Amino acid sequence: MQRPMFRSLFTAGLSIAALCAPIADAPAFAAPAASASHAAQDDHIIHVVRKGDTLITLADAWFVRPADYRAVQKLNNIADPFRIPVGFRLKIPHDVLRFRATSATVVSFRGQVAIRKAAQSINAAKGGKLGEGTVIVTGPYSSISLSLEDGSSFTLPSNSRVRLGRLRHLLLPDSIDYELALENGRAQTRGAPLRKPEGRYRLRTPVAVSAVRGTEF
Repeated sequence: MQRPMFRSLFTAGLSIAALCAPIADAPAFAAPAASASHAAQDDHIIHVVRKGDTLITLADAWFVRPADYRAVQKLNNIADPFRIPVGFRLKIPHDVLRFRATSATVVSFRGQVAIRKAAQSINAAKGGKLGEGTVIVTGPYSSISLSLEDGSSFTLPSNSRVRLGRLRHLLLPDSIDYELALENGRAQTRGAPLRKPEGRYRLRTPVAVSAVRGTEF
């Protein structure tokens, strides 16, 4: 039987601000990672080394830059990048992993919805695709609903603001890496069960970073 979708309401707890207002860093909260060949962490995955794996072959196949193996070598205190014991739990930062960019799709909207990426204003349109770095602000009696590639949904009600931080599909663990920053107001998210436990879906607010993993929060 299909697992139920996870639904939760998040509140930033601040009044609506200007479109360019910054968001402060905040402490992170996350559920314990599940046991798997890769396990989701706050800033890295765990890859269980298999026969034939070396830092060089992993970097060539999966890292953004082959030279990034040096950062992974230092993080894991590995003396020889060509020799890693089979079964070793290798920490790999998310930022060095190759990814496929994904997007959020506008399902519906009403009222005053301002959308901007960098200095460019974007007209709200049903079916429109919004990528990383997009900022959305809703006015009074307004709202917008988005769907994500994995089947999750996100609704921003009136007088709220969100930044689409990370919308990625990591290639090595074949899983999502989403981060949305609720900067003002409220938001409601309905998270699809994660296809793999190493996936990461986080909602950042000015006071916390909440991680949704599958139907658990």
